[in-house]
Amino acid sequence: MNREALARVAALIAKRNAVDAEIGAITGRPVVAGHLGEWIAAQVFDIELEPSAVAKGIDGRFNSGPLAGRSVNVKWYGKREGNLDLAEDSDADLYLVMTGPRAAPVSSLGGTRPLRITAVYLFAIPELLDALRARGVKIGIAASVRVGDWDAAEIFPRHVNAALVLSHEQRTALELFGGESGVRRGTPVRSVAAAAAGQPNTPPKAAHVGGDCVVFRGNDDGYLEWLAAHPTGYVVNAERNPRPSYLKLHRATCRYISGPPRTAGAWTERQYIKVCATDVVALERWASEAVGGRVDTGCACT
Repeated sequence: MNREALARVAALIAKRNAVDAEIGAITGRPVVAGHLGEWIAAQVFDIELEPSAVAKGIDGRFNSGPLAGRSVNVKWYGKREGNLDLAEDSDADLYLVMTGPRAAPVSSLGGTRPLRITAVYLFAIPELLDALRARGVKIGIAASVRVGDWDAAEIFPRHVNAALVLSHEQRTALELFGGESGVRRGTPVRSVAAAAAGQPNTPPKAAHVGGDCVVFRGNDDGYLEWLAAHPTGYVVNAERNPRPSYLKLHRATCRYISGPPRTAGAWTERQYIKVCATDVVALERWASEAVGGRVDTGCACT
């Protein structure tokens, strides 16, 4: 028995219970992801929550805007892993899905699942179910939804789904929930998982900071950490020796430059580097001054 570890976990749970009690006093609901997500969605999107669970799958209805009167089922996932919990007999018109960063659907052993919102998606339920049935996808828990369907439904941070356009106030409110939780900024993502598994931690590789930009070269861990901490930021994908003819601009959430790489080191440790900033102007300045070129806004995400 590791009494020291038990005592530490007990103390942390006591702190967590105190925080949960304070949050519950504000929201009037138990502090679990489902209830908390519904409360956040109600505040940000002006949704009137259902007083009871009589209607199947309906958490509330939009009070205002182009969706006023439409019923909605709110979901909140710590990561966007490509799966969605669906019901054949839901009475709701829409799914409003809030997620943390994209991730592959792998084992949670040695990892964490902090409550974060880095993206929001709006699905029309009848159309989504029809599309899934046409592809032979089984409707139910953890139904597999294609990347293209997720991208087409996105309303934050990218405005792709025209059914709902967010105001500046709504976007700013959602950005409050995008930060890291329990992970010290500057610690690589892979190192955090290693520490949780009892493996020795290795110091992060340095990233070069140039003006308002951060250049990641040979540092996938640091790059992924920057994406997680700046979900509304921007990234220029450039060759290892940058050329004016290839300076591709992406949003930090773009599927082409985020999430687990298909092969280890693919983001910054081989052919490409990543230049990151919180606004496009800084990257345009970097492209002009450092490379003598202009950023290419040809990606669909921009």
